[in-house]
Amino acid sequence: LESNFGRLAFTQKNQHTRRTQEFLGWLIFDLNRSNVCRNIQLILPVLEQALPGPIRAKTLQAKPDTEPREDWSTSKRKKIGTLKEFLKNFPEFETVIVDATEQERAQPKAAKKQVNGKKAVGRPKKQRKFFSGKTKMHALKTQIAVTPEGVIVHQSATVPGPMADSMLLRRARLMVNLPAGTRVIWDAGYVGMDKIYPEFEVVTPFKRKKGQDLSEDEREFNHQVSKVRIVVENVICRLKVFRALGDFFRNPDSSHGVMAGVVSGLVNLRTINRLAVVA
Repeated sequence: LESNFGRLAFTQKNQHTRRTQEFLGWLIFDLNRSNVCRNIQLILPVLEQALPGPIRAKTLQAKPDTEPREDWSTSKRKKIGTLKEFLKNFPEFETVIVDATEQERAQPKAAKKQVNGKKAVGRPKKQRKFFSGKTKMHALKTQIAVTPEGVIVHQSATVPGPMADSMLLRRARLMVNLPAGTRVIWDAGYVGMDKIYPEFEVVTPFKRKKGQDLSEDEREFNHQVSKVRIVVENVICRLKVFRALGDFFRNPDSSHGVMAGVVSGLVNLRTINRLAVVA
């Protein structure tokens, strides 16, 4: 029992403060770095399952949703998914707000021929594979969907930073699991998605065209949308309070998804407790 408690303690400490594994090993049980690493990798999936985290898509769709789509009244859709069942059981969650967030990572390095038994490193052929022009850094991107109350209900697989928000949406396995008629709110990066997903009530702010200005009504509409979308921005800020997602990501890319899932579960736990107190 003490061993499991210790694993849980330094795993949560690692997510929140991002201390080095050597420091965590000394702080808890005087363990060396390798033991701390193995224990964290062991407890992370268990912790993700125990917390009220979002439904996390571990992979992207092989092919993105494309336009034109089949007639939704006759197309053969998948059976009810986990997310759809969740929304069905909680009818108050009829609106989801979607946005993507990025986290800085190291510039990818390409392994060359081995020299004296060691792999040499250098610049990869595709130097900009992870370089995001939006944030001007090498980054990993994740998309989340939250309710108006701030509960995270879906998290996409981790992708390289340059992937457009609209492309990530089309491959994130979110829309195929939402009930038809769900209200989906997002920012101007998703302009045009209403044509691909006509079965949803899509709310997209107006985007200014080159050489033109928005009308007074369009600006007011965008202002009202922003007042609703601020919920997802606040949730992203809560996620980044945990330094595992807010700081430079030093771990392998393959571990980013489960770490984001654990942090999302911790944020959801706080949000659910706060909503229970208010109620």
